[in-house]
Amino acid sequence: MRILILSDLFSLDSWLIHDQEPEIMPAVYELFRNLGASSLHSFDCIMFHQTVRKTISFPNGSTIEIHPLSIAFHYPRKFFSLFAMRGLAKRRLSQQTYDVIYGMSIYSVVAAQLGTAHQLPSVARLFGSLIYDVMRRRQYFKLYTRYILQYAEAKYPCDLIICTEDGTEFDRALEIIQPGQEVTMLHNGISDKLRKKLLSYDHVERIDQTKKIRLVSIGRLTQWKRHELCMQVLQRLRNEHELDAALTIIGRGELKGQLKRKARKLSIAEHVIFKEGISHKDMPEEIASHDIGLFLYDASNLGNALWETALSGRLLVLRDTGKTAKVFRHGENALVVQDDPVAIASTIASFLNKDVSAICQHGRDTVNALLPSWEERIDEEMSLISTFIDQKC
Repeated sequence: MRILILSDLFSLDSWLIHDQEPEIMPAVYELFRNLGASSLHSFDCIMFHQTVRKTISFPNGSTIEIHPLSIAFHYPRKFFSLFAMRGLAKRRLSQQTYDVIYGMSIYSVVAAQLGTAHQLPSVARLFGSLIYDVMRRRQYFKLYTRYILQYAEAKYPCDLIICTEDGTEFDRALEIIQPGQEVTMLHNGISDKLRKKLLSYDHVERIDQTKKIRLVSIGRLTQWKRHELCMQVLQRLRNEHELDAALTIIGRGELKGQLKRKARKLSIAEHVIFKEGISHKDMPEEIASHDIGLFLYDASNLGNALWETALSGRLLVLRDTGKTAKVFRHGENALVVQDDPVAIASTIASFLNKDVSAICQHGRDTVNALLPSWEERIDEEMSLISTFIDQKC
């Protein structure tokens, strides 16, 4: 199968631009790596960077073409990139023959349009979405401004929609925006090597409240990841429960300065460590150096950062948002909490000096049984697409 992929860069600069190990978005780089080595499938991919022009080649002849799009501001650049992508993709379609056009994230709208124009099957590959949470809160101004491109992914769908099951409930948003439109929800995979490394660490058995308690929060430094809530929890653990606790926040993003100011305001700056630039292959060791994984996201927590923390055997503290409660149950395989830093800190404190071995082991087993390997996961996706093309033809 020959695939034309229209893709975002997805903060994969370390891998695509600087030729280093990728840090985030394994769903994207594992797809490229697997398809780039496949004897059954190959692809040509188009994406943009603000300044770089580059072509990356894969063993089976697949390519990623990175084109410069020198627009300084994020949202205008995203908007104008849709038109630039359409032009580049049309040129490709006139030069090469493809079996399917595959649009990632916002470029699924372009894939849908070009698929119709060129009588080519189109596939949308989405990675979760915040629009259902925005709709649920009736934040319609935000929906039609900041999230308008995510809204368009549902409003103008491809022939086939495949979405990461990250718990953010894109399927429920689609039911509202496009009633009757089907979507296939698939969990991410995990590499066999990474799984083996994570499972090699001893799971947490007991957290001694007389020793330093190490918490970690992983995710892009953006509002909905709620790192500031994690800092509020840390403050209460230290001040109200008189615990020697420290928090590591791992991620890049626009809120780093704001979060550092928040830490100073809460008088916990010396107990909060910010880290970034950790390659994905080195994350297991970093995660395993902590006792507790805090995942207090607004829309849902069910992403690779959580899966990997669970597989490492850490004690999970999760906010009950999105579809989190469909996988995790309080006191069985995680501590499931609400949006209240006082209550979260009290819940954590109540499980100190207790045997949490069964909770941590059950969390590990739950995720280990849930996630396929990336090879299996990508084979499943390619099979879905091939079957759809056969039926359409």
